[in-house]
Amino acid sequence: MADNYFQYAFCVKGTPQQITKLRSMIDTEIARQKREGIEDGEEELCCQYCTDEQHNNYLHIYEDEAMTSLGPVVNIICRWQKAVQYKEGVIISGAYTCSKPRADEFGGVVELCYRGKSYGFDPVGEAQSKLEALTAKPEKRRK
Repeated sequence: MADNYFQYAFCVKGTPQQITKLRSMIDTEIARQKREGIEDGEEELCCQYCTDEQHNNYLHIYEDEAMTSLGPVVNIICRWQKAVQYKEGVIISGAYTCSKPRADEFGGVVELCYRGKSYGFDPVGEAQSKLEALTAKPEKRRK
């Protein structure tokens, strides 16, 4: 039997007040989910965070053994962006991994959160599209 994991990591830069608000929103959501018994599902916010000791305007958010998707963390980032009127983009990348070396058990995903909206990207699909464009016959490339 193989063990599957979903891992992600990203960094958010903001004012100390914005970072404090994000930490508070994450803590509040995790506490709510514990009270309501939400765990090990698509809705669970699995994340940890730490701040840079020298720079209190960065928050590193990560999870190394989540059994969920990026959905919950994307939702909290989008809500935070709206709450603090954050005008920068936040790019979140995640990796699907497996304890056994099986090609069908690995992959990745990228989400862009911008001004409270999210945009998903499939890196393998993007690479496949690029490969098809590069290997297309010359008459197809001109179209």
